[in-house]
Amino acid sequence: MSLPNDTLSIFIFHSDTVSSYPWQTIRTEYKILKRYDLSIADLERLNYKVSYPPDNRMENVKMYP
Repeated sequence: MSLPNDTLSIFIFHSDTVSSYPWQTIRTEYKILKRYDLSIADLERLNYKVSYPPDNRMENVKMYP
């Protein structure tokens, strides 16, 4: 995965997933709820407050899946 230098990736996991699966399985099967890729500009616009689930302030943030 190649991202711009000003990008922070935040991965959101369900606690049951983390307690039930080994880390290797979580990684290889991509068992995440959401991934945010935030630029410095995104973080500044959000006043450094990131929410889950995402709210309408985060509509322009890159999110996966």
